[in-house]
Amino acid sequence: FTITADNNSAENKYVKSVLINGQPLNKFNTFEHSEIKAGGSLHFVMTADKSQAMSANM
Repeated sequence: FTITADNNSAENKYVKSVLINGQPLNKFNTFEHSEIKAGGSLHFVMTADKSQAMSANM
């Protein structure tokens, strides 16, 4: 299982989006332990703009 992040830096402290195994998280922004256990990837896209953060769009 790999975890990666685009635009990761001290300035880009907000999470813009998350993909697990190439798919967006569910509507609750969660994933199952079984998805990690099965292998694959968790990918974050980071931003410096608070208005683009995931929680800002809920």
